[in-house]
Amino acid sequence: MKKTALFLAALLALAGCAPESQPTQGVPEESGTSSQMESSVSQAETQSQSSSQEESSAPSSSSVQEQSQPEKTSPEQLEAPDEIPAATVEALELPAQLFTGEAGYSVEALTPAQYEASLTAQRGGPQGFVSTDIFQLGQGGKYAIANANGKIITDFIYDHTDGNLWESYGLVIVTKDGMTGVISVADGSEVVPANNGQEYTGIYPNGLIYLGDPEGDSWRIINQDGSLRYQMERGDKLVVAGDGEFLLQEGMLRIYDHDTGKLVTNMSCEDIELAALTAEGDAFDGVSIQNNGVWGVLDTQGETIITPDYDEPLTFDGDYAKVKQNGKYGVVNYKGELVVKLRWDDLILGNGMASVCSEDRWGVIGDLDTNELTVSPHYDFVGRYQNGYASFERNGRYGLLDKDGNEIIAAKYDTMITAEPYLEKGYFLLEGDGPGSAGIVGDGKVLLPTDNYIWGTGLNGYTAPDEPYILFQTPREKFGYLDGTGKIVIDAQFDMADGFLAGKDVAFVKKDGKIGLINRQGTMVLETVFSDLVCFNPETMVGLFQYTSGDTTKACLAKINLKG
Repeated sequence: MKKTALFLAALLALAGCAPESQPTQGVPEESGTSSQMESSVSQAETQSQSSSQEESSAPSSSSVQEQSQPEKTSPEQLEAPDEIPAATVEALELPAQLFTGEAGYSVEALTPAQYEASLTAQRGGPQGFVSTDIFQLGQGGKYAIANANGKIITDFIYDHTDGNLWESYGLVIVTKDGMTGVISVADGSEVVPANNGQEYTGIYPNGLIYLGDPEGDSWRIINQDGSLRYQMERGDKLVVAGDGEFLLQEGMLRIYDHDTGKLVTNMSCEDIELAALTAEGDAFDGVSIQNNGVWGVLDTQGETIITPDYDEPLTFDGDYAKVKQNGKYGVVNYKGELVVKLRWDDLILGNGMASVCSEDRWGVIGDLDTNELTVSPHYDFVGRYQNGYASFERNGRYGLLDKDGNEIIAAKYDTMITAEPYLEKGYFLLEGDGPGSAGIVGDGKVLLPTDNYIWGTGLNGYTAPDEPYILFQTPREKFGYLDGTGKIVIDAQFDMADGFLAGKDVAFVKKDGKIGLINRQGTMVLETVFSDLVCFNPETMVGLFQYTSGDTTKACLAKINLKG
């Protein structure tokens, strides 16, 4: 069976322009440099332990230190708090009873309520609660970091912290006296001291650290022990894909093994971009490579998968990639074979199929390997196939096609229809008029109006496998839960809510100004005294909670104990 490639990727291009914004899941947003950073991450899993050595003067870029990245540090390996920190004069006195609820559910405070909550990432979904690897605590205008178990692992000495809350990769970017540094989540040690003279610091998804000088013309890529891995100048590029690191400098591409840092091969090259490849039975990663103005694909060993022959970089969707030549589009497979001829004006890949356009009319190729045109081009538009279905447009109205091109929903809606993985077969998402608004259609009728907001399943609104409940929000900004047929299973009664926790059958909600947990019947099994939940770790169930007394709000770390 097919295996989907799990890739870690990041691209550093010293091209003299400001960095682009990053995705909100899994990648930190960077700023303050004259370089460009582009990232693509799918479930980055590498976290690490670090030492606090300063890097030495930079050798040449070809002098790459052998360095194996440490294994991910689990919460069980992190220290837990041994005592509650002393209360400051600004601390709010917490009630003696922190919770009410069913037997087996409880709350214990790990710190006094005396901190300012530091949240550098937007909450998941519209009002959901952020899951995190670290906690950022403010006190007296300075910040400290606590680990996933709630132990404070640094002093309150930092002006700002810029660690991504969803995936810290074992490292956190900090700022002190206008200089950035990097600390280890494992123990709070300074991997890169914040007095290093660097104006800008960032972290690749595989745990490599990049440092920019104050002039913005050169960068150093270092290992987590502070040793130099690459020296880079303006115009250089580094792409990390799978177990390969692709370094492009002055027309020469060098490929290194990520785990050992050893040079695999080198060759001439004009440009590189990330390309994710998935082969039948095996998973592998690579890059798009440009030579003589045309693009092909290399794997992490430098082997040519697709000979450079195309006008644009190749990015694979499963086993196939869209290619362009002389203004026309086609499709190649992971072997580099041209399976769809270069004859189309536009083309959208999805589900091993392609929506194709010729002379402003759209049709469908239902089998890419046989190049079988199952729907002749006669629609105004056909969108990307997802879960076997695609939205089509006719005379400004939208309907739905199945994989064989049958119109299973007639073109009668003003907005597009999609087949979402969290909906049961025969039920579809109907886009609303406003940003994020949507409804559900099925059985030939609208089951949920399009003025609602549907945020999916799992933590922070992201789809979780096999999760039966879908978080939604009404036009009156109340949250509830649906099943996969659009039926309301828990009434929209909460001011804030999030998806059900995997394996725990409870979900965080906010109701009547208090944070609590509900079960799948919508019953409040735990109600706390806290007015908000800034972020939490779903493994340890430690959270950064806000407590309000009168007009004053402070944050504290607390642990939720669950029945069973």
